[in-house]
Amino acid sequence: GYTATPYSNLLLDPEPEYIASDDYGPSLFPRDMIHCLPKPTGHSDNEYFFSKKGDFHIIKFESPEFDSAVEREHLRKLINLHVLTKLIREQTLIEKPRDEEEENIDFKKMKHSTMIHTEVETEQHSRIAKIVSELKDELSETNDDALFTQLDVLVDKYYPQFKSQYDERKQSIEASKYIYLRPYYSEINIIKLNAEKDEEDEEYRYPQALNYQAGVGFSHIVIGGQKLARGLTIEDLVLVWFDRTAKTPNYDTLLQMARWCGY
Repeated sequence: GYTATPYSNLLLDPEPEYIASDDYGPSLFPRDMIHCLPKPTGHSDNEYFFSKKGDFHIIKFESPEFDSAVEREHLRKLINLHVLTKLIREQTLIEKPRDEEEENIDFKKMKHSTMIHTEVETEQHSRIAKIVSELKDELSETNDDALFTQLDVLVDKYYPQFKSQYDERKQSIEASKYIYLRPYYSEINIIKLNAEKDEEDEEYRYPQALNYQAGVGFSHIVIGGQKLARGLTIEDLVLVWFDRTAKTPNYDTLLQMARWCGY
């Protein structure tokens, strides 16, 4: 049998009790045609950076009311968690680099991604992008002491098992004459990834493409809906703010969303 939707066969019971094998032969479960590929060389996903038990967090929340203080606080926390996890990843590479090249890594060239997946309407993407941009600018103008105070609270709540890595990176930044925390916020790229075409007179155009050119580092927050849900891999995706309920939760759509995390 042939199918363009192989997941349907993967969901079959290899030995269904309700069919005698001598009636129709074996089921269509692909016994001899599935081979799991090993992890690619040089691949460093969240398992590499957050490999201890209990490091993956799923936090359920009620969708906040549009343009409310609660919504702004949700998104402010997300931006802070974006920076916090980047600090943890940096310290992880300092402590256990995979190769000689990473022993002297330029962290400005390290990819670090957060995604906001919300409703399919493009007006909603623009509204969220505007709020995130305003919060980013506000945080970028905050002094390092106040920013670290916010991150101190978040690391204790969400990543207590990585507090030592965070503390080490924090101390390095505070002791340096050349490294500051504020640029971690100001250098975030906000990308609006949808099918909308920006108007010519729009005051500011958000980037509408992910840049994966060799040697180009970025720290970005990508915002979108349907265009994000169709088989797109986001490199070095660490955080997802998922605020969407599918009216018809089809299996193939959910499987496509799993591509966000790559391998």
